[in-house]
Amino acid sequence: MRINTIFKLNTLVLAIFSSLSVSASEQNITTVVANNTERAITVDQPGKSLITREEIEEQQANNVAEILDTIPGITIDGGARQGGERINIRGFSATEDLAFYVDGAPIGFQQYRYGSFFFDPSMIGEVEVTKGAHDYKTGNGGAGGSIRVKTKDAEDLLREGESFGVRVQAGFNSGDHNQRYSVTAYGKTGGLQYLVNGITRNTGDMADGNGNTVKFSGSE
Repeated sequence: MRINTIFKLNTLVLAIFSSLSVSASEQNITTVVANNTERAITVDQPGKSLITREEIEEQQANNVAEILDTIPGITIDGGARQGGERINIRGFSATEDLAFYVDGAPIGFQQYRYGSFFFDPSMIGEVEVTKGAHDYKTGNGGAGGSIRVKTKDAEDLLREGESFGVRVQAGFNSGDHNQRYSVTAYGKTGGLQYLVNGITRNTGDMADGNGNTVKFSGSE
């Protein structure tokens, strides 16, 4: 009785090994060869726009808000009066939601409630806008985005071989009878550069789309 049990068990083991050897011989072996290559990964900052000096001079904007209005995702609301605009970046327009820098120095809105920035656009050399909370340099706030303005210096205005220059600009808007005059003197001597700018504005009461005068909308 014991001999029969051992014989049956040995027969079963031989049958299993035989089937495994047959299955292994029927399988196809595939060899995969891979090459190790290195490639630098460049991560672009999302929502970033740049307005160059050439684009700003071509636009001939009256204020900073008009320059920013050319960027997708940025709108100007708050009114059509000079100095009454409000910058809106993707729905954010509160002062605590927008970080504004001029030559690296943070500034805030310079007018109660609404208002643009009283800054001569002809003195702006470059504007960099980051839409959204992607600029880690802003610290607290800046959920809507950050605006970094770089002003011009004498080197930007002087031509090759020049050491002194004067620029005179004048503008007029028929809708609100806006008159704008600007004078800029610039130069360099030795290792010293200088730039002096003066601007005056005089805006009358504006007219709406129907030709009606909007009272008390003028400013000086």
